[in-house]
Amino acid sequence: MWRSLHYARDNISAVQLGYANWWYASQTENLPGTAATFAASIEYPLGSTPQQFLFAGAATGSAADGATILTDLLTLTAQIPAGSQFAVYTWADMQNGIIYNTTGAAITGDRGVFGVTTPNLTATGGAAIGSASTGALSPLVAILGDTKRPTVALVGDSIQLGAVNLVTTQVVGNGLGDQGLTARSI
Repeated sequence: MWRSLHYARDNISAVQLGYANWWYASQTENLPGTAATFAASIEYPLGSTPQQFLFAGAATGSAADGATILTDLLTLTAQIPAGSQFAVYTWADMQNGIIYNTTGAAITGDRGVFGVTTPNLTATGGAAIGSASTGALSPLVAILGDTKRPTVALVGDSIQLGAVNLVTTQVVGNGLGDQGLTARSI
């Protein structure tokens, strides 16, 4: 069960999430060997009751071994203004062990808990889930929404990622969570 904080880059009125049932290490895409089940919600404003995402109309979705799964498009009850912070809650059931990202930006307020009996708290949310993250985040690989603003993809190594700021310190980059030289300059 994870709670990750994000910043809206544009006004968000509808959103979709993507989750990976694979991981990348040493120039190889690795597979866990089994399907994974996901549940998700989004919280805005922070402290309010989260809105649940559906997966093909169901409360949970199953990603096959090596697959990426998308939630249904969710129309938000309250538009998230550009620059505002929001939370995404993710619950995952992975029979061969939890896949998680260890290079995520550890923004103060990110939290996670791992265990074989961790309940699905996506319907209730809450800032006290688990313990503070040090960069170990859910396999959330996409937050998708419509925008008319320019979009960029940054490809690079640890300096592009901002690795010197990740994991060892909980920072907010330039005030919008950006890490690394290029992201902060944009």
